[in-house]
Amino acid sequence: MERVTMADVAKEAGVSKSTISQFLNNRFEYMGEKTKIKIEEAIFKLGYQPNYIARSLKQKRTSMVGIIVANIMHRFSTEVSRAIEDFFHKQDLHAIVCNADDDPVKEKIY
Repeated sequence: MERVTMADVAKEAGVSKSTISQFLNNRFEYMGEKTKIKIEEAIFKLGYQPNYIARSLKQKRTSMVGIIVANIMHRFSTEVSRAIEDFFHKQDLHAIVCNADDDPVKEKIY
């Protein structure tokens, strides 16, 4: 399946790529309500998903936060990690959780 681009959304909505970019970045100052609705409908119809890697390269920021947990299997760590992840999600940030402990199941090589 071919990836849907901003250009595809712009064509479907009958607007420019610049307008799509402004919409995706929540800059609605010069955008009418009808235009917003057309863009939303085009995004939904085409199933458009922004390319976060491309966006982060363009903006020179990733909008990602790393969470390093001593033991991901510990209930407290799991609950705290989930709460942190939920908080960042509400802020439009992505959280990456990493486990820092050694795996006790690893076989030892002698």
